[in-house]
Amino acid sequence: MSNELCILFAYHRCDELTLGHYEALRKSNAAHQIIPITDDVPEYLPGSVDVKSFPDPWPVTGPRRRCDTMLYRWFLHRTVTAKRYLLLEYDCLCTVDVADAYREVWDADVAARNAWLPGQGRDTVGGEDIAREWYHFRDIGLLPTADQPFAAALTPVAGMLFAHHGLQGIVDHVTTNDVFCELRLGTAARKAGLKPMEFPESLRRTIRWDPHPAVPAEPGIYHAIKSLA
Repeated sequence: MSNELCILFAYHRCDELTLGHYEALRKSNAAHQIIPITDDVPEYLPGSVDVKSFPDPWPVTGPRRRCDTMLYRWFLHRTVTAKRYLLLEYDCLCTVDVADAYREVWDADVAARNAWLPGQGRDTVGGEDIAREWYHFRDIGLLPTADQPFAAALTPVAGMLFAHHGLQGIVDHVTTNDVFCELRLGTAARKAGLKPMEFPESLRRTIRWDPHPAVPAEPGIYHAIKSLA
């Protein structure tokens, strides 16, 4: 594998916000390969891979439930292979070199902000570390019976870092059942025997499930940024 890192920039529209975040990512990560990926849009970023022509066995019941599937479809039909893959989305603002930002989890099988197990969840709320059950574990009964003992979740999808063998293991074990995306991904990772690492505090502060109230001034990787204002 000649590439240390391939950054996948997932988007679903080519608007001002998407273009701005894409250009900021390119500017701060010129040393890394960046591939925009999408699924059937009328206007493309340069060099995009549109997965619409690839097989898609996942149910279409809502875009948020299946936002992980674009990753699997790209990986199964990729023309680029790397040691690591970083998945960013259109609402991720990146103004730093990701190799520096992710150095503490650089060698992880897979790294995410939160790694959840049923009955063992934790999160940071108001600056305090608290126990919390992840809401979408209510979908566990929708997993295949053989997968239910491996139920786990990795959240959010945006910002996850995968070793090549980690993403391969996930794709090899992922279900096509209609379950929430981060449950499907986390369960496949656990079933594959991977050992997820949670982000260091530096990334936990900036990569969140809830939108930032304004565009941060400090350099970093931020999710979610829903406006240029």
